Amino acid sequence: MSHQKTNKNEIRKEIAALIDSIKKQSDHIGFTREIPQVELDLIIHQIERLYRRTVVFSYLNGLPEEIPAPEIVVETPVTPPTPVPQVVAKVETPVIPVVETPVAPKTETPPTPVVEPPIVASIETPITPEPVNVVEEKKPEISLPPKVETPKVETPASKNFPDLKTLIGFNERIMFMRSLFATDASAYDEAIRQINACQSFTEADSFLGTLRNEYRWNSESEPVQIFLDTVKRRFA
Repeated sequence: MSHQKTNKNEIRKEIAALIDSIKKQSDHIGFTREIPQVELDLIIHQIERLYRRTVVFSYLNGLPEEIPAPEIVVETPVTPPTPVPQVVAKVETPVIPVVETPVAPKTETPPTPVVEPPIVASIETPITPEPVNVVEEKKPEISLPPKVETPKVETPASKNFPDLKTLIGFNERIMFMRSLFATDASAYDEAIRQINACQSFTEADSFLGTLRNEYRWNSESEPVQIFLDTVKRRFA
């Protein structure tokens, strides 16, 4: 058996052994719920080796069988021997198929759009027309009667009264707030502001009457008397 047949037989045995090993591992994996990564890596390695050995076997199987060279018998003549030409057998080198690696298609980058600058419309400045001199017609003068001066009536100037807060001490303020305004500080401050806005005691007394009815003051109580005397001192 030639060397070529020996290689084919060895590769055939190796292919059969790889197929048996892969089948056994596949049967084992079929009954396993979780497959370890080591077994998966081993199966992938055996499948890759099976593929490579199958490619080599397919190549060898396609080559022609080796034919032994015929023996050349040379008869010895009576005459002196003549040189015999040497027969050199040409051995063709097997061509191994080249597996082309697929080339990924080139992705063409779309050209960048050219953005033209915006066209700025020129704004013309309006021309202001020159003023036209208009000749005004002279109106006839009308004589008016002499003005009669009316006597000025002097009104008495409003008197500046002191702020009512400056006339009330701290203890009196607490007493007025509790006794007269039901412990309402904002109502007390509003009442003082209204009295400061009055221009006479008569106007202030009218406002005090409203407070008497609202808070039901007892005119004979000491806090009411002190508060009224303080208001009178402001307008004195």
